[in-house]
Amino acid sequence: MNTSMFDGVESMVEHIGSADCMDLKQVQGTVSFRPFVAGLLSYSPFWVQFLYTVRRWTLQVMGFDVDLKEATKKLTGETLAISPGESATFFEVLESDGKTYWIAKAPESNLGAVLGVIAEPVPNKPGVSQFHVLTTVRYHNNIGRLEYNMVRPFHHLILWLGMRKAANAM
Repeated sequence: MNTSMFDGVESMVEHIGSADCMDLKQVQGTVSFRPFVAGLLSYSPFWVQFLYTVRRWTLQVMGFDVDLKEATKKLTGETLAISPGESATFFEVLESDGKTYWIAKAPESNLGAVLGVIAEPVPNKPGVSQFHVLTTVRYHNNIGRLEYNMVRPFHHLILWLGMRKAANAM
């Protein structure tokens, strides 16, 4: 997996090296950077909200206190958090320039996830950007491994559909 586009982003490089699992997806679109990230994080049709509810119930049965209220919060390019330590849905911003890259973490007791987004202009296509979205997961214990592997197929689907919708939103 070629993650070289993240080489200059220090907070992402350290997570790439220690990840148990990584996923890189790309999409092209005409939307600007901040609305793309906000749209991606805000992607939450009814069936995704239902999956969050099932996940919360499952983890509660296993004895974990889970609060996913922020998971369905709607963001815009103007309301997207870009300063380190700020919250954007259930993510905490690690690093961002607000124009070309955005890195955030979603720490949990069983696993840690980091989401990185990089935008690059597409050569010979004015106004079109290539958005690279990298997720890294590090398991803190076997429950984390189980939890992620239960949601992994949905993660791929939600991320892909959310990226497509965000890249073409105007």
